[in-house]
Amino acid sequence: MVCGVVFLVCSFGGVGLLGWAASERQKFDPIYTPIVCTPVERFIQPITMVVPDTLADGSKPDMSIPSDVAYVQGMTRFTTSGRISKRCVNDNNMDIEIETRQDGDATVRIPGFEPMAAGRTSVRKVKIPMNSAATVTTVSDFELEPAQAGAIIGLGGNATVVTKMYWRRSNSLKMLGMQRESVREYEQYCGFRVTLDLAGSSIVGPSKCADTESELLPIIPDRDDEDRPGTIEISKDTKEAAERGRDLACGLVMAVGILMVVCCCSCGVVTIKLSVAQRKSAASKEEASDLPQWTVKNSHSSE
Repeated sequence: MVCGVVFLVCSFGGVGLLGWAASERQKFDPIYTPIVCTPVERFIQPITMVVPDTLADGSKPDMSIPSDVAYVQGMTRFTTSGRISKRCVNDNNMDIEIETRQDGDATVRIPGFEPMAAGRTSVRKVKIPMNSAATVTTVSDFELEPAQAGAIIGLGGNATVVTKMYWRRSNSLKMLGMQRESVREYEQYCGFRVTLDLAGSSIVGPSKCADTESELLPIIPDRDDEDRPGTIEISKDTKEAAERGRDLACGLVMAVGILMVVCCCSCGVVTIKLSVAQRKSAASKEEASDLPQWTVKNSHSSE
């Protein structure tokens, strides 16, 4: 009897597994919701002229000597830096980290000129906790040669900046008590329009990203366009693979739960029935032993 009760109690463990797996399945449906990033800040420094104060040999330049003048002019650089910050909301039940695995090469485009390599762009690692938000900041540093700076300023300071971004995104997901880490590395082209000015009125416009440069160039917003929220997506194949993994894991746990319920209930019922039958048999034997014992004697007559 006790064993039968134990089997029946164990069946509740199977019911618990069923409920747990169903709850986890519902918790991760959908498996991924796009992260929405809302613009917070767009800022770029005014152009600063950096003039070398020493020659190649370390001596001070003499501006009355033509070769020194030529060296100083050739080594003069125009620098600026900027940043774009966005507040990204993660509505998923997983932590997500975003960073650039290496600095991106920034090019400056102005009408009538070939694209000019002009700087570097990077994003430091940012962790966006599950069901929370964090600020992702892109930092760009530019260094222009005098001819580049002159061409940009000569055209009113208007230019388009395009950077190849080397992204790394890490996901940390805990499902059914198991921790799973996944990392995806990919490239994108991101760009924005900018007005550079020596007087301090430099302006940077909204940014946009695309998978290829040819896809990006036609959709870069104008400098004065509204800065709309963007999203961080995952590919269709990645999403479908994650959904299959979720369904398989939860399905296996539910199958184990069903098996536990069926086996434990069956064994418990059979055990209890056998125990009851044994008790009835023992009781019947005990009752039979308590009845009066009659002895029948046969008498034979002799002739």
